[in-house]
Amino acid sequence: MDRTELKQAAAELAAQGLSQTKIAKRFGVSQTLIWKLLSGRKPPKKRATPVLDRARDIVRPLLREGLPTNSRQLQDEHGISHVHLETAIAVERSLHEEPPEIDPSTLSLTAQEKLAAAIRQHQRELDITFEKRVAEGIRKSIDETVLPHYNEKLKLYNRVLAARTGSMTRKTYNLIRSCLHADSRLSVSEDKLNSAFHVWSDMEVVLLDESQCPTVSTGFVMPTSFADLVERRKMHQNKREANSLKRR
Repeated sequence: MDRTELKQAAAELAAQGLSQTKIAKRFGVSQTLIWKLLSGRKPPKKRATPVLDRARDIVRPLLREGLPTNSRQLQDEHGISHVHLETAIAVERSLHEEPPEIDPSTLSLTAQEKLAAAIRQHQRELDITFEKRVAEGIRKSIDETVLPHYNEKLKLYNRVLAARTGSMTRKTYNLIRSCLHADSRLSVSEDKLNSAFHVWSDMEVVLLDESQCPTVSTGFVMPTSFADLVERRKMHQNKREANSLKRR
């Protein structure tokens, strides 16, 4: 929407009673620009209002939290006139109140088309922002939840695949065989028997199938949905923050 179109649409909304602040908010532009378009003049220089600005800083968080704003009590606490405080309260409330609903049918056909185009553009921007946030959430969830589990599994698979070329070296094989032969019962040393025992025990996971020697589970269960993935990510972040607090 160019300046001419924006000026025409802003003029129609102003004719319906909307303030320049609300018109600017509706189109996502500054109030100064709306003022320029509607008046055709340069805006006057803003006067410095340090007392009012300070009063607004005081009442703004109270209004945001829904807390009481007694101007007389605030006057005693902060040393600012209750008149300035009441003005600040009115200004802050006007800035944050919801703009009234506008019936598009009350606008001219041109304004309706421009409003519809602006709404479509804003919706596209929202869709793009949402898609980016979803993609970022998926990426982080994969990095923090899925990939670590996958990498652990990959290490185990690589170990099994490597075992297909030979479960043990010739030296290990001869060590175990020498301890099993009947003629070696009296000649084999205790150290040799212990070495053979430890080597054989280490080969258990390679020589036996999964039913005879189950792989130790990490307790990981694959997420069944994106919501499940996001929930696990939140749990991971909370756990990490808790551990960080403990280390302090």
